[in-house]
Amino acid sequence: MRMLTIMATFLVLASCASNQSHRGPASVSEGSCKIEKHSKHDWYRLTVNGKPAFKSWYTEDQVLGHFDSFSKKGKCN
Repeated sequence: MRMLTIMATFLVLASCASNQSHRGPASVSEGSCKIEKHSKHDWYRLTVNGKPAFKSWYTEDQVLGHFDSFSKKGKCN
């Protein structure tokens, strides 16, 4: 039973490690929306038609949320 638990745990960890669905911010672009990385820091911002959607810079998770929101509202076409 213990061996079965160890193998199941290994399989779960291996499947999570091989999941390639996460896209880094540098690769995210859709239509007129693009994620831009700050030149000196790990900050990001969303641009629409080459202009910043917001004045501030954000973390990777925050800017991906902005990107998803704009995409769902059709603002990235």
